[in-house]
Amino acid sequence: MKLLLAPTPPVIGDTDGFETSDIFQAKPVGERLANVVGEIAGHAVIVLDGPWGSGKSVFAKQWAGLLRQRGHAVVYFDAFEHDHLDDAFFPLFGHLLQASDSAGSRFESSRASLIKRATSVVKAMPRIAGDMALRARIGMSLADLRPHVDDVTDAEADDIETLIEESLQQAAAQVECVNRFREALAAAVSEARDGEQGKAPLVFVIDELDRCRPSYALNVLERIKHLFAVDGICFVLVTHLEGLADMVRRAYGLKEADRYLDKFFQLRLDIRRLLSQTQEPHHTRYLQHLAAPTDIPWDGNQFATVTINYLVQVHELTLRTQERVMLNLALFYGANGGPNRLRALHDDGGSLVLAAGLCVMRNVAPELYRDAARERLGYENAMAFLKPEQWPGAQGYGYRRLTWPWKAATVDGEEHVTEEERAEPDSSEFAYWRRRLAEICAEIDQLWQ
Repeated sequence: MKLLLAPTPPVIGDTDGFETSDIFQAKPVGERLANVVGEIAGHAVIVLDGPWGSGKSVFAKQWAGLLRQRGHAVVYFDAFEHDHLDDAFFPLFGHLLQASDSAGSRFESSRASLIKRATSVVKAMPRIAGDMALRARIGMSLADLRPHVDDVTDAEADDIETLIEESLQQAAAQVECVNRFREALAAAVSEARDGEQGKAPLVFVIDELDRCRPSYALNVLERIKHLFAVDGICFVLVTHLEGLADMVRRAYGLKEADRYLDKFFQLRLDIRRLLSQTQEPHHTRYLQHLAAPTDIPWDGNQFATVTINYLVQVHELTLRTQERVMLNLALFYGANGGPNRLRALHDDGGSLVLAAGLCVMRNVAPELYRDAARERLGYENAMAFLKPEQWPGAQGYGYRRLTWPWKAATVDGEEHVTEEERAEPDSSEFAYWRRRLAEICAEIDQLWQ
């Protein structure tokens, strides 16, 4: 029995594209998106949206490699790796200077001038410069003064008045420095785009934004908008917009957080819809991929396979949750003797159907799973979870074969068994299935080495 607690992440080189690990057959989708980006004029921000564990990062890395193959200068920035910092300007700028295509760096000739302009921006930041000036002059910061405004002396008041005047001048200087930085950046990007590869825009991919501290994630958005939004750069934010909206609500107290975020991007792409634009559903391909290193048979007509496949679909499980479901199924097979008893388990089709459903239930509806483990799961609750009416061919023979064990194994299921199914009544059979449900839960929950 081969048991992987977590699948090995694919190794994707900077210029590999989709060639080495296209589990979802997403290359045609990536090529269409690359065509769109290649035609973008001016500045753009695209959001690659999806919940945690939906395959965003893998697709983004593959797509970045494809773009480099096509001559785009690409920056890949993992925001979560830098969220211990207070300000996102420095890591964003540092990664920008490392932008490269398949031929190498794009900003060697303009590196010195960009650093000079960036230094001016940092010096002119009013929050830093103003507070440092006040502390150096009177030994207090603005925060120190707020509780004691009425108690300041005339001399301190004169210093504050002078500071206000200086702060206004610094604010004007900051605007000027920011404008010069953006002009220098735009010129550098334009120069980098004038080579043999034509006018392909620089693509700046920012990943893991929804995993960052709220203050840092919002700082990234604000720095992009105010400092790096120049013609020739297309930002791709790989994130979950719903998570970012929650950050905005907590940080700013805004009820309409979605409208606040709308000003930061022009186009939203749903990763789940992108990965579903192929003949075979992407979740089916991923389940097959997860089953491959194990001894779990994955036959599209086998009842356990059908059960998991359709439950993943109707509950819209993320790829991360699918990994946990398959781990639970592997534990169940291991508990039943591994490959030596696979044939026996196939013959015991009811156990396989129950095990498949319970593996999903354990991750999606843990309260129902606990009821099943205690022989207390009700039939109506079980059917509400299974949603068999949404499965293809819901009224056919396969449907009856897939749902009958649940009728027999749940607390009130016996009342719902049809007369046709009672042709050979055997009360002990129903008692067996109820016990089997709890036994399967115990087998799934065991830790196997």
